[in-house]
Amino acid sequence: MTTLTAAALQQIVNRELPDDTIEVALETRFEDAGLDSLSVLELGSALEKELKIVLLDDDLHNCETFGDLVALVGSRERAA
Repeated sequence: MTTLTAAALQQIVNRELPDDTIEVALETRFEDAGLDSLSVLELGSALEKELKIVLLDDDLHNCETFGDLVALVGSRERAA
């Protein structure tokens, strides 16, 4: 099991999303980082592939911050 950290998430964001100015801080809201719902789903898909977990779209829509996303991934990793 790999625990997702803010630094690891930053690397995935840099690789997967076209805006290279997005700074991942756990308290940052997606909206404040310039991410729309489609970008969050794309990020979720990348996390699924990289970490071999399943993230439901509804769960991703309920995430508001990068910290929420890290917590969601952690709960999925523990369940696997």
